Amino acid sequence: MLVQKGQDGLARITDTTYYNVDPSSGEKTIDTTKGENGHSHKVTTITEAQDEIIEIAPQTATVNYLYDDGEKTSPIQVGEKGFLNITTKHDLQGLVNGIPVETDDSGNIIFDNNGNVTATTIDYKNADNDLSKAKIQVATDHGTSTDNVEVEDNGWTKAVEAGTNKYDVTGLTKDTIIKAAETAGENNPITIGATTGPSYNIVLKSNTPDTSKTDAKLNVRYIDQDDKGFLNDGVLQKVTVAGNVGETIQYKPESTIEDYEKLGYELVSNGFEDQEGKTFTEDNSSVKGKGVFGSWSKEKTYDIVLKHTASPVE
Repeated sequence: MLVQKGQDGLARITDTTYYNVDPSSGEKTIDTTKGENGHSHKVTTITEAQDEIIEIAPQTATVNYLYDDGEKTSPIQVGEKGFLNITTKHDLQGLVNGIPVETDDSGNIIFDNNGNVTATTIDYKNADNDLSKAKIQVATDHGTSTDNVEVEDNGWTKAVEAGTNKYDVTGLTKDTIIKAAETAGENNPITIGATTGPSYNIVLKSNTPDTSKTDAKLNVRYIDQDDKGFLNDGVLQKVTVAGNVGETIQYKPESTIEDYEKLGYELVSNGFEDQEGKTFTEDNSSVKGKGVFGSWSKEKTYDIVLKHTASPVE
């Protein structure tokens, strides 16, 4: 709540001294039988002091994470585990709350020479972390690595670069605030300003390679060591890496590991490390036509194990 300077109260102060006067000599002595030892101090309130209490409504700015499938964009949904490890999904958004106008150390609104307020900058501290979440989710949804996830359009970054990442101060003029202050008081606070702030879109897409004509594949799983239990295998993400026997395995997990580190994980072990840069073979991959009745041979899976650190990396 921002408290603007109000009006001082008005009071009448009366100080009285009581005397006894000797008629013959005119001598005065203090009459201690009256007041407090012959004196009185009386304060009469004419008007009460009045604070002008104006609450500038806090605003919520929103950063939406969207996926472009080539035909339309839709919200990227992330899951949260609850009771019995049941996962519920919700749209991934960055929500930033703040007071939209700049104030001085006493909480009074700062006006420029033209009587305009100054919009405060939206400080989206979790921008890097939330983008990592979005990239990991897209990679998970499309069975690929975060290397193949591209930021197609970043409205938030554009706003930061242009210096327009500000809260909405539409209508918060000095005249509007003064008018509100005229009816505001200790028991009648006035709330002005929008509660819904600006919205920005970050659009991602997946450049997943075409694997329809490949004859070899292997799986890379990212495991949360701290989330493994009776009801859960701890799999954060599973990527199927495809190619052809004799071709070099192109998958590199480093960028995905870095994205998890931004979310507060650290690497425990990398079971895929020995396969980087090698070729697809019947030994390290599942190969088409080498299984029962010409099917794929047994799946080969490599685990990259992570664990939680104290807090996400800012």
